[in-house]
Amino acid sequence: MKRALIVLCFLAIGGCRASRGQVVQAPPAPTQPPEVTRALEAMDALLRSLQSRLQQALAERGVAGAVEVCREEAPALAAKIAAERGLELGRTSHKLRNPANAPRPWVSPYLRAAAGKPASGVPQTVVDLGDRIGVLRPIPTGGACLLCH
Repeated sequence: MKRALIVLCFLAIGGCRASRGQVVQAPPAPTQPPEVTRALEAMDALLRSLQSRLQQALAERGVAGAVEVCREEAPALAAKIAAERGLELGRTSHKLRNPANAPRPWVSPYLRAAAGKPASGVPQTVVDLGDRIGVLRPIPTGGACLLCH
């Protein structure tokens, strides 16, 4: 079974809110706010970069190399993409391997609901944080990911 790792992204915005702290399902892509699209594009960039580095590390150094990429390089990749795009971007999970990836309090309900479910069964979610929004989406694990996860 594929487990869901969660990517979270914060964006500073002035609109696109229901009431503070309310969790709302993200609308389909054609009608979603540009801030959500921006967050999803950043997540996609992180996933592409991470997947590329993981495949390279597996080919060169095996599982130990892939573990190092997830532990050492993934946070740097997220920070680089976040800085380039002017947002916060990171990964967390209900089963932490790295305490630096601990979920923020507003993410915990999403993690509890996603725990043990396949990524395909966990919807993308937008959370109103007052002066910004949080966008949460699972990272599907498969293939090489399952060597460790």
